[in-house]
Amino acid sequence: MLNGDKSYSKKTNEDFLFLDVFHQEKGPDDEYTRNNFVVSDTDDDQLNIVGHPVIVNSIIVALCVRGEADVRLNFKTYHLTKGSCVVLATESMFLCEEGNYSEDFLADYISFSLNYTKELDLRSFFYDIKKNPHIQLKDSEYKRVYDIYKNLKFRYEDNGNTYQKEVIQYSLMVAICDFSDIYDKYVVDPQEPEGDPYVRKFFDLLYKYYQTKRKTDFYAEKICITPKYLSRIVKGKTGYTVQEWIFRLILFESKSLLKTTNMNVVELASHFHFPDSTSYGKFFKKHEGMTPLEYRAK
Repeated sequence: MLNGDKSYSKKTNEDFLFLDVFHQEKGPDDEYTRNNFVVSDTDDDQLNIVGHPVIVNSIIVALCVRGEADVRLNFKTYHLTKGSCVVLATESMFLCEEGNYSEDFLADYISFSLNYTKELDLRSFFYDIKKNPHIQLKDSEYKRVYDIYKNLKFRYEDNGNTYQKEVIQYSLMVAICDFSDIYDKYVVDPQEPEGDPYVRKFFDLLYKYYQTKRKTDFYAEKICITPKYLSRIVKGKTGYTVQEWIFRLILFESKSLLKTTNMNVVELASHFHFPDSTSYGKFFKKHEGMTPLEYRAK
């Protein structure tokens, strides 16, 4: 079920909205594997991800096998049908509103932490999937990806294998390479998907500093270009200004915190480094048309 009774959003003092899928009561006997790798589906699992945004804290590859759904991935809306493949890198943003999926919707998925694949250098692949999180597979590709999923699921459930952990890790590495062979064909320029290295550097910095740094000058200085030039290329490549991207991320996280935690406005203002709760409240209302507490009660 997409929206179950249980919540698996990670709520710690440092982070309140990351989706944690490594919660399975069943799975490999090896605790390290259970905490870093999972093979499941939206029928067998209960993911509290409907109606509020979440940020992913692992790599997730999901394949729609029936039904349909509309989801927002990193602020862009995608329509999922059979054969749709969603690939989410860490810190990707996901939102599915209530009623935006059919009753028969089913997606198979695997998820793994970065630690679980530390033997592989996947940095360029992970950046590509932040830019291209959705592809629509051809029938032959769908069968190939589904076979990859079934093989990993068999390894995941084969608790009688003495070397289950090692078998899963090596099988996952092979699966990533096989999937990348398919995925790369859908990436226009896998070497530089943004078309400008400065834009790429900006987004790397943005996801790291948006909670505390809201000045274009800060990002421009980090990249060693002028604020005017940074503003021009970001607007030209994405359609949004530097300031608009910062505000979008703050609002995205604010909505998730309001829906998934009991943080009050004072705590939220402190979390985003606003001078006080009044200024944070005015910021939220200016962009959302309602106060934070009105949004929480909506």
